[in-house]
Amino acid sequence: MNKSLNQIIYISDPTNVSMADEWYDHATLDHFWVHHRNIILKKYFSHLIESSERIGEIGCGNGLILTYLAQAFHKAVDGIDLNLPALQL
Repeated sequence: MNKSLNQIIYISDPTNVSMADEWYDHATLDHFWVHHRNIILKKYFSHLIESSERIGEIGCGNGLILTYLAQAFHKAVDGIDLNLPALQL
């Protein structure tokens, strides 16, 4: 994935939100929960992902699913989230 293409576009003024930001200290693609979620995502939804021209995720957090989809399916993906620190990760 080309990190230089990643950018945050604001569609409203940022405000503080209360999220479980500690999760992002542990949430990586090799975390057991994330890893197995991605296996299930691929098993049950790969046909939809492969046939889609555009993919977006609402509530993307730090972008683990977006990263997985981009790497596994070679797709451009967009994410939307309220948590600016998570998006910046």
